Amino acid sequence: MDNKKTVISGAKWMSISTIVSSLVVVLRLSILAHFLEKSDFGIVAILTFIHGLTIMFSDMGFATVVLHKQDLKKSEFASLFWVQMLIYSVLYFLMTCLTHPIAVFYSEPLLHVLLPLSLIDLFFTAFGKLYEAVLQKNFQFRIIAVRNITSNILSLLLAVVMAIMGCGIYTLVYSTLFGTLILAIWNFIIGQKHIKLQFHCSIKEISPLVKIGLFQTGTSIVDYFCSKLDVLIIGKMLGMEALGVYNLCKELIFRFILGVNTIINKVMSPVFSKMQDDTDTLRKSYCTTLSKLTSLSFAALTLIASLSTQIMSVLYGNSYQESGLLTALLACVAMGTAVGNPVSSIIIASGRTDLTFKYVWIRALYTAPCIYVCSQYSIYVVAIGQILLAVLDYIFQTIIEVKPVLKITLYRLTSTFYKQALISLFLGIIGYVVFSTNPFNIGMSVLQLTVYSLIMISVYFIIYAMLIKDEFISFIVLVRNLRRKNNK
Repeated sequence: MDNKKTVISGAKWMSISTIVSSLVVVLRLSILAHFLEKSDFGIVAILTFIHGLTIMFSDMGFATVVLHKQDLKKSEFASLFWVQMLIYSVLYFLMTCLTHPIAVFYSEPLLHVLLPLSLIDLFFTAFGKLYEAVLQKNFQFRIIAVRNITSNILSLLLAVVMAIMGCGIYTLVYSTLFGTLILAIWNFIIGQKHIKLQFHCSIKEISPLVKIGLFQTGTSIVDYFCSKLDVLIIGKMLGMEALGVYNLCKELIFRFILGVNTIINKVMSPVFSKMQDDTDTLRKSYCTTLSKLTSLSFAALTLIASLSTQIMSVLYGNSYQESGLLTALLACVAMGTAVGNPVSSIIIASGRTDLTFKYVWIRALYTAPCIYVCSQYSIYVVAIGQILLAVLDYIFQTIIEVKPVLKITLYRLTSTFYKQALISLFLGIIGYVVFSTNPFNIGMSVLQLTVYSLIMISVYFIIYAMLIKDEFISFIVLVRNLRRKNNK
């Protein structure tokens, strides 16, 4: 299989995996919301934050080393594997020792039991993470996709059974551990066909390799911390129930953005890499990608924002209907995230990870104070603050990362999507105000969602076609060409 076919096949399988996995996660939360308390989701949000931060600290960029070092020896891989296992074990011990202070900080006694239990996930991750990099390096995207789908579905089934049995919050913890265990075992077994694990460990042998990933690891830690600060602060200032509702709304919105982000970055990174020496072509391609991406993302997010009341009622139950406004506000935040999605692709293509390092540290300076001040009032003020942060993120990211690579101004870049943004914001606000009142007095939430979705989609594309005629025609042509390629 040649490189072009490999990339296309990989993109196809990763797209399928991402879409299915995102749908399964949303379905899992939708089912569990009918069995669990809102505060349970808040506690799990804290556990997820701590687990994710621990993973970032323990990563050390080893997976990056495996991906990028073409002549990696079996002995070097074995040393990386066992050193990483040791690091994860030490971090598990340290985080277990911090369980009591964390439980006291959040005034949540359940964390004494749940935190050490959920962090067992670290051992499963350490067992399979490097072998996942091996599979990626050998273009085993089909295997990775089937693995992800299988893991998510089995985890969903276990969660449903445990929820019906009345296992409460342990449903979320054990189903997550089960899913990670499947991934780890799958990675390890398949990975043995490519690199058989040896009982060999030499820190001296891998010390030059470790330096490769440290810079990236530092950047990832700060970036992750900034993206999850809302969870950290809301849990302390507003309580677990408020955090649970907030996290469910955010999970619904950002699952969509995460899916699009994963697909775009995996497909466009190698494409942009080939253009890295031609700034004009790279700039034009990036602007075209951003325009098409925002056309798709903004349309979907406008629909979600307009019908957020009905969506929350259908997915999570009538008790979550009041969180429709929160979901709508977070959809606006996600628009900012969608604009920033392709940036990592051009950073990878240009090799300017130093720019990302500068950006995430500047971002950290204004993110924490904003969220802390907003959390003094309400969860809705926090969401509004997140919209402000999304605007600031876009400005600083463009100035610090995009402009040096593409030689493009903030005004020029904004001109590629501002029409889509204005249409989406206008229709989103009008749609939410109108549809949240159920103007046709339709009884069933599912029927409301169906009828109002058809109306909103029709109105959106009529206005879009009238005001952005050229972009609309270009979008239709792009979809038609993609369909023709798939048919071939």
